[in-house]
Amino acid sequence: MQQLHDQLRSNSPELLVISEAAFLESYTEEVSALWGGTAQAEESRFDVTSIDNPGDRAFVVTTQVNYCATVYPTVPESNEDAAALSVLAGVLRNNFLHSEVREKGGAYGGGAGHDSSNGLFRFYSYRDPNLMATFDAFESSVKWVIESDIHFDLVEESILGVISGIDAPGSPSGDARQAFHNNLFGRDEDFRRKMRDDVLRVTVDDIKRVAGTYLLGNSARAVILSETDLSGLPSSFEISHV
Repeated sequence: MQQLHDQLRSNSPELLVISEAAFLESYTEEVSALWGGTAQAEESRFDVTSIDNPGDRAFVVTTQVNYCATVYPTVPESNEDAAALSVLAGVLRNNFLHSEVREKGGAYGGGAGHDSSNGLFRFYSYRDPNLMATFDAFESSVKWVIESDIHFDLVEESILGVISGIDAPGSPSGDARQAFHNNLFGRDEDFRRKMRDDVLRVTVDDIKRVAGTYLLGNSARAVILSETDLSGLPSSFEISHV
């Protein structure tokens, strides 16, 4: 055990810090003070200049398949529409996207989800042989849910999926960590209970309404693809070679 301890102490620790450039020097000094002056910063930058207005982005890598995504700005979890958006994602995923993107399109997987923490609704596919056809399927799914005569059974199935995620048991340490973060961000027991009740009250009209409200406006698209597939992209995509 002493030999193992000595070996671990002789290794140089590594720490990843993600920060704005203006704070990097001060963070490096703090780490150096904690680790006895052994910290050496190796700076690596990621271009985030277009995050406020990302538009359409294409990242070219060595791959034989594509990874597609479309994102719409929505609302945070405190908004009354957040529950309906989460249920809407399940309806689209289970009853349209699985068939169109995976079964017919041949993608390894795909679907939709609502990130209520960041107020984003996202469509995605991975290991996808298609490109623009998948983006068309994302848009068609919104048209389908708005215009189709949807039975409540489809909504209920999605509600049960969302509730099962909320009620899923975790490990003792995991539950404690989750409770800590919930309290840190103001998600007390009453807030979480209200969120659960909001999900249970979602109706067919609710998912149609939020689909028309949030998923027909401006969106941002992104794709990871190969050099050979670039010819299939519209000129609106900004291309980055990775």
